[in-house]
Amino acid sequence: MGYLKILKASAGSGKTYNLTAEYLNLIGQDKEAFRHVLAVTFTNKATEEMKRRVIEELFKRSASNSVARERLIGILHNFSSFNISTIDRFFQQTMRAFAREIGKSGSYNIELDDDLVISEAIDLMIQELDLTENEELLDW
Repeated sequence: MGYLKILKASAGSGKTYNLTAEYLNLIGQDKEAFRHVLAVTFTNKATEEMKRRVIEELFKRSASNSVARERLIGILHNFSSFNISTIDRFFQQTMRAFAREIGKSGSYNIELDDDLVISEAIDLMIQELDLTENEELLDW
């Protein structure tokens, strides 16, 4: 395996279809591939759609194809190793896995609201300022 494939295209152009086809091709070559292939999408909807398509396609093929049946059974028995996720979930799992190495605790939240993050950062900055030494900020 050992390669990276990136599919970039506009909405509605078939990224999920193509990613699903590529995923099926990879797992068709190796019964353990689903444990080592990571498919990353941007939305939960695309993630669920891709998982559904992979399972449905393997189910259809399994009626006449023993390899497809073997892959389907492997995925269903080891569903937690069926790595199709959103990019934010992938990064969250990666951060948690390396929390100790980067000097962070494993408990944190990923915030997607930019305005909230900026507001909280400003509040923290103001709390840390020594306003007695920065009187011009009080006047501002």
